Amino acid sequence: MAKKTKSIKSPSDYKDVTLEAVADFNKKDFKKALDKFLEMERSNFENPKVHEILVYIYVNLRDLENAQAQYEIYIDLTKKQDPSFIIPQLKNFDELVTDAGNAEELENRYREIMEKDSDLDLHTDLDIAAKLSVIYMSRGEYKKAEDILLNFKNKCKAA
Repeated sequence: MAKKTKSIKSPSDYKDVTLEAVADFNKKDFKKALDKFLEMERSNFENPKVHEILVYIYVNLRDLENAQAQYEIYIDLTKKQDPSFIIPQLKNFDELVTDAGNAEELENRYREIMEKDSDLDLHTDLDIAAKLSVIYMSRGEYKKAEDILLNFKNKCKAA
């Protein structure tokens, strides 16, 4: 039987749950960490750091809808705490191509990602696939760009 997450009723409880949650997160046991971070959210909703970490947890659990909801909460709370906080402007396509980097290096890194048997690092590995796709699109190689993303998606499903 799974151990139930401790209910937070005091600062000491909050500290205990936080330490357990961070340990689970660092071990990449995102399901266990999720329960604990949700308890922390219920106890202290105004803490943007809890929502930030919930974004990462939901992304790793491939629950993008909840990741987006937590991201919006995180942004709102951060703006309340620091009114000077500004979300960076979106980039145009030419800027994305320039920022993508070297195509040959990205191709090598993408090949390594697709060949490895270990778990994907969704944040880093998806970034590489996306940048490589942007470069292919800038060259008019749309089918190649689509294949990069579809193959990455399939690898995520298989993981």
